[in-house]
Amino acid sequence: MATEIPIEIFSNPKHEWHAKNDPVMGGESTSTVTIDTDSGVGIFDGEVVNVPYLNAPGFITMETKAGDFPDVSSCSALQMVMTSTTPEYKGYRVSFGNVHVSGGHHAFGYKADFEAPNGEGTVTIPFNQFSAKWDDATGDQIVTCAENPKYCPDDETLKSMQTFALWGEGVAGNLHIELKSLSAVGCSGNGAVVLATAAHNARSAAETVVEQQVRDGSNATDSF
Repeated sequence: MATEIPIEIFSNPKHEWHAKNDPVMGGESTSTVTIDTDSGVGIFDGEVVNVPYLNAPGFITMETKAGDFPDVSSCSALQMVMTSTTPEYKGYRVSFGNVHVSGGHHAFGYKADFEAPNGEGTVTIPFNQFSAKWDDATGDQIVTCAENPKYCPDDETLKSMQTFALWGEGVAGNLHIELKSLSAVGCSGNGAVVLATAAHNARSAAETVVEQQVRDGSNATDSF
């Protein structure tokens, strides 16, 4: 049985989210992160500009390192529901975890590129599209998961991501995303079964109430 496991729902977030930008590396990019629970979105807005001493675009992030992450090791992909007014921006990336491989001084976690929708949409990225071997100057993958499986997300990280971030990186420009939810999809196993069972039980309870109301109404009619 395949289903979905929520990671974050921004109408009732369980993680603390904040902006982190390249000024920590001497850059001049800027961004803000706003959590609007009334609208049910996490808003990531900012601009990536060149790092002066590198003469190359820097980065901005919307990230969290707090809260519990569910076990998504039985799942096949990450899914993000979002609205964007800047689909033309080409430096969108997403990362999770703290794994660190040799050769990347500041490269931590598994990272993948994505394209934002024009307006509201759903972005689905298979976990086998993420790689731990990426360039910490540009964000580009150096070796893909398909090219070398040792850089694919490992079970330990998928069982607890520990960190999660959206990026604007390696490409200069403005971006604006309103993120509604993060989840893992294509899941099976105990965690997925619990969710499916809960949904089934809720439907069954509702059906029982309706059936009871029908019977009560029928009996009331008969009594007259």
